[in-house]
Amino acid sequence: MFLIITAIFQCLPSLAHAGEEKEEKEEKEKKDTALDRVNRLPWELREIIFGMCQQKSDEKEQEPRHVIVRTFDGGKFNIPFSKFGKDGNPLEGTAVSPDDVRSLTFSKDIDYLSGDNYLRRGFKNLTSVDFERGSNLHTIGDYCFSGCFNLSTIVFPEKLVTIGDYAIEATSVSQIVLPSSVKNIGDSAFWIDTLRKVMAPKGIPRFRVGEGVNVTRY
Repeated sequence: MFLIITAIFQCLPSLAHAGEEKEEKEEKEKKDTALDRVNRLPWELREIIFGMCQQKSDEKEQEPRHVIVRTFDGGKFNIPFSKFGKDGNPLEGTAVSPDDVRSLTFSKDIDYLSGDNYLRRGFKNLTSVDFERGSNLHTIGDYCFSGCFNLSTIVFPEKLVTIGDYAIEATSVSQIVLPSSVKNIGDSAFWIDTLRKVMAPKGIPRFRVGEGVNVTRY
């Protein structure tokens, strides 16, 4: 009897190991089966499926509340929005100088841009600013982009409510399209020498522009 019990205990590790191998094999077969099914689809559908998987992977890797920075030499990378405070260089620790930055794209979960930040002091050669589709930005603060002399393009998001005092004055913007969501426009927000045209929805509050600027209501 003792010998039988001893033999059973000696066999237990082998049985457990065999069970694990069986589970791994079954799991692998399931994965292989799913992949085989995808591979049997027309190539157009395979491209869509693999593209969606890659997109999900990229989304997981992105920092929440981030800024996509593009440089004049074609570089592109993400910087956490928390680094765009009033102190310090948000690009510190990278091989890129603020003078190399061509454009900034703010992620959709950023809802407020303060005027007391690095934007208007640091990116002297910045040419364009935009926001991710579905942006929740509601406020561009006072002086936010003031003094970005080379900034020629800014695309306002659809949920924007407030544009602060002097928000984009002293830039090179020539045309502005305001979304219907805008309710508040600060003093001299659009005091821009290069500005030639503003498209604004009917019912939007009055705002000051320079001489010769064509304001069209839609």
